[in-house]
Amino acid sequence: MDTSGWRDDKPFDSRGSTFWPYHLGKFLRFHLYKENKDTHEALGVIGKLAGVQPRSFGFAGTKDKRAVTTQQVTVFKVHASRLAALNSKLTGIRVGDFSYVKEGLALGRLRGNHFAITLRNVIAESADDINAAVNGLSKNGFINYYGLQRFGSGSVPTHFVGAALLRGEWRHAVSLILGTRVHYKWHVDVDAALRGMPRHLTVERAIVSFRDLFASMAHVTK
Repeated sequence: MDTSGWRDDKPFDSRGSTFWPYHLGKFLRFHLYKENKDTHEALGVIGKLAGVQPRSFGFAGTKDKRAVTTQQVTVFKVHASRLAALNSKLTGIRVGDFSYVKEGLALGRLRGNHFAITLRNVIAESADDINAAVNGLSKNGFINYYGLQRFGSGSVPTHFVGAALLRGEWRHAVSLILGTRVHYKWHVDVDAALRGMPRHLTVERAIVSFRDLFASMAHVTK
């Protein structure tokens, strides 16, 4: 049997230390505090300083950049002392409240979010006007606007793609996704198109990899 992916007759996971105390849970859970950084950026900084791969971290949701936020994060087979030592080197980021658990966090595994909204430099005629506005907000609620991240910031907004999918217009949806990418238009050859397409375009590359679909799309767009 090929044992290149095994250690001590058990599957080897390269995300963390090979040697780990049996009495500890394999995941370190901690609270992440951050300012003016989104979750991915903050964990990227921590991972770089600690020498930990990004895929070793787990979290239930991404917190916005323009806010002061706290959230729970798990990391695979990393000792608390290793992360705690980073606090003196971090700017706008802190980690703490460590414990070892058996399971890591994953996207969507949360009960909800709690927000505290602070309004600064408020100009009003009197305190009564402010109280009236707050009471009206409490009674009537407010319009919940969606941010750009819900629609995408590319040349083809993602809600156009979503509408095409809901209508069952599969070819049109694929055309919208690939339409701004010139890498595929000049090739019916899948391999040639993939060589010219940057690796960070994971969705586009996945579509192009479906050879029959790609060939028909490339033919149509010529």
